[in-house]
Amino acid sequence: MVDRTSPLILCMPHCDVLGHAGRTLLLAKCLREALPDHRVEFAGRGHCRSLIEEAGFVLHDVVEFLREDWKEVEDRARGHKDTVRDEAIVRRFVEAELSLFDRLRPLVVIGDHRYSLFTSTQIARIPLLAVTNAFYTRYSSLRLGTPKALFPVYHRHPALARLHPLIATPLSPFIPRFIQRLSRLHCVPYNAVRERFGLAPHRDLFDFYSGDQVLLPDEPDICPTRGLPANYHYVGMFGWSPETELPPEIEQQQGILYLTMGSTGRPEDFEKMLAGLHAFQDRPVVVTLGPHIRSDALSPLPANFRLFPFLPGEKVLERAVLAIHHGGMGILGQCLKAGVPMVCIPGNVEQEVMARQFVQERGLGLVVDRYGLCPEGLAKKVREVLQTPEYARRVRSFAGRFLEQDPVTSAVQKVLGFLGDEAFLAAVRKGVWARP
Repeated sequence: MVDRTSPLILCMPHCDVLGHAGRTLLLAKCLREALPDHRVEFAGRGHCRSLIEEAGFVLHDVVEFLREDWKEVEDRARGHKDTVRDEAIVRRFVEAELSLFDRLRPLVVIGDHRYSLFTSTQIARIPLLAVTNAFYTRYSSLRLGTPKALFPVYHRHPALARLHPLIATPLSPFIPRFIQRLSRLHCVPYNAVRERFGLAPHRDLFDFYSGDQVLLPDEPDICPTRGLPANYHYVGMFGWSPETELPPEIEQQQGILYLTMGSTGRPEDFEKMLAGLHAFQDRPVVVTLGPHIRSDALSPLPANFRLFPFLPGEKVLERAVLAIHHGGMGILGQCLKAGVPMVCIPGNVEQEVMARQFVQERGLGLVVDRYGLCPEGLAKKVREVLQTPEYARRVRSFAGRFLEQDPVTSAVQKVLGFLGDEAFLAAVRKGVWARP
């Protein structure tokens, strides 16, 4: 019987994105073991709720931005109907969170890319421990260049992406300032709500990902930073993977080509990716579709293809010679640990920057543009990586450093340190702790 009076650690990741919900789930499991006299519970909605409940956690219902909501926001933005989210939406999120806090009285909240938490926890004077990647901090020293993902027009007119090199170099010096201006625009509805509660405005969207203490599941030389404050902490790369055995039909396979786009894959892209891998019928091709793509909606595939909703990625990579993925930090870390070279098909700015400036520049794999993606282009890049042993050799040189690391335990130790710091907890509750 759970003691409902015991201290509560409330986890509130973005529960509709596997990368965020999954790594918070890993952290929560370890915290549950390390703090048997505490309750560890979740709040949110989204397709990851089943994973959370299957792991035995209480999941409180609270409003969440779901995939269909994001699609509506993006469609409206593309139609120039609005450029920022409505203040009423932000206020609804903040008020729902405040109501939840008032009912549950958590000792601390752990957030992962739930933008309104920075505001609601500050109003409620509850410590916020944020989990985010170094890329999403104002201290990142990664070179942005001119990411194609900043130009939504390429989605509608992929042919225009061919002209990108002509504008990329001239625009590069202005991109950081452009992003800063754009980020302040996105802060407008949040700052309107913050003003209502007498809070200082967000400086930029990096505050969305911040907290009283911030855990960075990264490596400093993979996601470097400069001027990092004392309340930001590198803990090492980690990401979620199902705690299940591999299906029997791939358990004994070797030389696998592994295609995964996490929970963000788009059906129209998957068809092209799968078609590009038709050229490799001499190898087993293992594909994870995520929660939004149905296998029965895809075109017929050769006999060497095996499709699954989810798989334990680390176990698949033990048998793989190449991974095709979006460049996200979770799968990127898994590939580095397994020593598997990559072909990246990035879909957002972070994925594009990591794919080009880390994977491709360091010779760990190649990048394929999602804009104008064609099966022949993907097949060519896959073939090049497979036929060039240097890619695999360079990735294996990274793998050794991960053997003795336990990033989840490192993250838990940081959390335990915060929870044991009575001065810190008291300062937050009194409203005298200043978030750097």
